[in-house]
Amino acid sequence: MRRSFVTYVVYAVITLGVVGFLYTILFEPGSLLRSIGTIFFFLIIFYLVYRFVLGRRQPSSSPYDRKYAQAVKQSKSRLREREKAKVKPKKRMIKNPKITPIQGKAKNLGQSFTKERKRSSSHLTVIEGKKGKKKNRALF
Repeated sequence: MRRSFVTYVVYAVITLGVVGFLYTILFEPGSLLRSIGTIFFFLIIFYLVYRFVLGRRQPSSSPYDRKYAQAVKQSKSRLREREKAKVKPKKRMIKNPKITPIQGKAKNLGQSFTKERKRSSSHLTVIEGKKGKKKNRALF
């Protein structure tokens, strides 16, 4: 396999970098630490400028993102309400003392499953999209 001239140049640059780094570690460790500290300092400054100055200028890109965030928030609040309702179970009065709660559960077992299956998916929210826009397709 024939290698190009660019590959040899890249290998030469990497080799010179390793030799320079080893020389700096052995003979000038103070300057190496100073240069690494300077690099980290400027990286932190750049990150803070980007985070606090430029990051706040970029609002959400579209109204659809805001609608999605609102739907997620509503879904989470409904889930929390359901969990709170499950935590506080209602005490059931037993009318017939001869029937133990286990027997009552065994008799009503089929009914409880049918009630659970009839749940509606009211926790989902529909987000309207671009319905009227047609896709431009190339016909072959």
